[in-house]
Amino acid sequence: MHMTDSNYWVRWTKIPGQQIPCKQSKFRKKVLTFTNISSLLTPEETRSMQNSLRQNHDIFAWAHSDMKGIHPSITSHKLNVLPTVRPIRQKVRRFHPDRQTIIRNEVDKLLEAGFIREVDYPDWLANVVVVPKKEGK
Repeated sequence: MHMTDSNYWVRWTKIPGQQIPCKQSKFRKKVLTFTNISSLLTPEETRSMQNSLRQNHDIFAWAHSDMKGIHPSITSHKLNVLPTVRPIRQKVRRFHPDRQTIIRNEVDKLLEAGFIREVDYPDWLANVVVVPKKEGK
């Protein structure tokens, strides 16, 4: 999908198997905030994007906790399976204590924001997949 229109200051290009190159942009409103902006934008478009982010800082969700109150009717995940299919449960996988701490912190953030909830008796069970961020976290 390629979107080009003079009214838009963001170009979105989806190329199979490729990622849009981005550059990190920082700006200060109440706190120092980092975000990624496409490096395909012209310097003028980049400045426009940064100015728009600064002016509208309060309407963006910069953390999970900023998105409290999103009703499940707006967005939710549901596992669609045939009722005749037998549930599959993966064997419980143990993680290194360092990774277990990272997983616990992320789960706590999602629980606090109300994005997820604990399920006592899941029919389907899959282990967590840990993917390190670019910074190595």
